[in-house]
Amino acid sequence: SSFKGPQEGKVSWRFTEEHMVDLLCSPVIGEDGTIYFTSNRSLYALNPDGTLKWKFVPGRMINSSPMVGAGNIIYLGTGTAVPGPYGNGCYYAINSDGSVRWEFKINSEIYNYGEAMGLDGKIYFPDVGGTLYSLNPDGTLNWKTRGADGFEGGGYSSISMSPDGSVLYIAGLDSTLNAVSVETSDIIWQFPLGLLLESAPLVDSEGNIYVFGFKNKKDGYLIYSITPGGKIRWTYHNIEIWNMQLHADMFMDAEGHIYFCKKYELVSLDYTGQLRWTAPIDNGFFSPILGDRFGDIYLTGIMKSVYAFNHSGQKIFECAIEPHAQVMIGGAISADGHLYISESTDLYCIR
Repeated sequence: SSFKGPQEGKVSWRFTEEHMVDLLCSPVIGEDGTIYFTSNRSLYALNPDGTLKWKFVPGRMINSSPMVGAGNIIYLGTGTAVPGPYGNGCYYAINSDGSVRWEFKINSEIYNYGEAMGLDGKIYFPDVGGTLYSLNPDGTLNWKTRGADGFEGGGYSSISMSPDGSVLYIAGLDSTLNAVSVETSDIIWQFPLGLLLESAPLVDSEGNIYVFGFKNKKDGYLIYSITPGGKIRWTYHNIEIWNMQLHADMFMDAEGHIYFCKKYELVSLDYTGQLRWTAPIDNGFFSPILGDRFGDIYLTGIMKSVYAFNHSGQKIFECAIEPHAQVMIGGAISADGHLYISESTDLYCIR
C-alpha cells in the first residue's frame, strides 16, 4: 500500500448483516474511500465509518474478490445463477452507485481471488473450466484461450502481470507457471512447479517472479525466483509448510525483502534469497501478507488474530478478534491508516 498502516491494533468497527456468510475474499477500497467486499450472494459498498452505502445482489453465487478500476468502476466475477442451471457465470462491471455498467456471460463459473487489469483497461480472468479470458473495457471479448492444458480458475487462483503490462503470469492445470502474452494470448514460456499453484505469483519491479513449488518428497516445498525469461534465478529450500499456506501470497517491500510464512513463523528473505530473520506466529497463518509504505507487515492468523510486524521482525501488535471469528482473509489499507479484513461472517476495521 502507498499508505501507512494501523499501529494501535484495535477494532474500530465491524460490519455484519443477517445471513451474510462466506466472506472469504479480500476487500478493496475505491478512490473515494468506499470499501467493497463480497459475501456468497452480494457485493457490499460501505462508507469509511462502516455504514452501508449500497449492496448489489446479482442473483448468483459469489466467491470472488472485487476489483476497482479507473473511474471507481467495480469489476466482479460470479458463479451459478440462483436458481438456475449449474455452470453458468457472469462477469460484471458496476458503477460507483451500484448500477450495472455491463455484463459478460459465460458457460462456466468465475471464482477468483485476484484478477488483473492491463494498462489499457483490458480485464483478464480465468473460469473454473480452465479458460483464460481477456475483455475489452466495454465488456466485449478480446480473446480467450486454454493454453497448453487449461489454467487454474477455481479455489484461490490469482493472476499477476509483468511491470510493463505485456505478460500475464498464471498457474496451469498441469502444475506449471505460464507466461502469457496479453497481445496474442500465446504462451511465451512454461515453468514446472510440481504442484498446482493457488497463490498469486509475486512480481518485482525488475520483472522477476517468485512462486512456491514442490521439488520432490525429500526436498519438499521451496520458493523459486524466476527471471522474466523463465529461468531459475535462485531457490530457497528451507520450507516446512501447511498446504493451506500455499493459498497465501508472498509479499515484497520497497527494499526488495521477501516475506512468507512457514507453519508458525513469519520469514523474511533478502533480494538474493538469503534468510534475514524469522518471527513467531502463535496460531498459524492463512491470509496474504500486506505491507505499508514504511515496510510494516500485516497478516491474519487462522485462529482469530491480526498481526503487525516491522521490517526488522519486531511485533508491533497482535489484535485478537471476537471469539466467533473464523478464518480471516487480509484485505486493504486505507488513506487514513485503517486495515480492512474479512472473516466468514463479518468485515473488520482495524486502527
